[in-house]
Amino acid sequence: MSGKRWRRALTALGVALTVAAVSACGPSEGAIDATRDQLTVQQQAAKSAAQLTVTPSATTVSFGAPLDVAFILTAAGAPLADTAVSVAAAGQSLSATTDAKGSGSVTLEALPAGSQTVTVSYPGSDQSLAASSTATVTVAPASAAATVTVTAKDGGGSSVLVQLATPTGVATTGTVSLDVDGTALGAQPVAAGQAAFDVPATLGVGDHTVTAQFASDNPAQVSNTSATSTISVAKASTSVSAAAAKAGTEKGMIRYGDHSSFEVTVTGPAGADLTGDVTITDGSTVVAEGSTDATGKASLAFSNTADPGPK
Repeated sequence: MSGKRWRRALTALGVALTVAAVSACGPSEGAIDATRDQLTVQQQAAKSAAQLTVTPSATTVSFGAPLDVAFILTAAGAPLADTAVSVAAAGQSLSATTDAKGSGSVTLEALPAGSQTVTVSYPGSDQSLAASSTATVTVAPASAAATVTVTAKDGGGSSVLVQLATPTGVATTGTVSLDVDGTALGAQPVAAGQAAFDVPATLGVGDHTVTAQFASDNPAQVSNTSATSTISVAKASTSVSAAAAKAGTEKGMIRYGDHSSFEVTVTGPAGADLTGDVTITDGSTVVAEGSTDATGKASLAFSNTADPGPK
């Protein structure tokens, strides 16, 4: 065999030995990764699937109210006891441990207004796969309630106090507008849950409807509301006195045919309009009549045509 052939044969033999040596060293790194992935899949397939059911205490809650969230964790149809489960919503995250029935619950504090998602999660274990479940809860505005209290004031007029509150204890901030019989009397900001108004003593006799309208600063959190009450204005108590402006020669006597006048004074509450009709009679006979002015004063002229004699 020539020298060239010997060299080619030796080279081929070296390549074969190298390949054999590499094969003897074991599988490549890529083959190892594939094996690991296959083992992981097999291990995951061997775990039981877990199920989480979540039940909020309500699908709609008022702003400011807490929310109870209950859950049940099972795997392969059996409860998973003494297992940590997390509950999260709107930045809050709580954890609870299941009881012997796989049940647990947490209480979330006041959630933001609007639609909120509650997520319950189980991280899994050597025997069970991870699981999660969600529920949607609507956080509605807290219902504001208004109470209108009317109090009569000395000297006339009324004071009106509007008080506001919510069942969840959320503060009511905003403005109250007041009207009487549809006529606006003004608006006041709510301070410490109330607003106060003065109603002048110019309302007529009778019943008048007072309406308070509350406009919330944040209707998504606290609702607008309104309330009514009644102001009853009664006729004021008065007293009347009259005296003859001109008497006869004897005190308290007016002679037949004399012309004179009665000075009439009507007394009533301060500031009241005392305008009205006045009639002076002698028995069934009308002696004088007229009208008082706003201050309750009247001067009524008359002629004495009564039969002579003591009266």
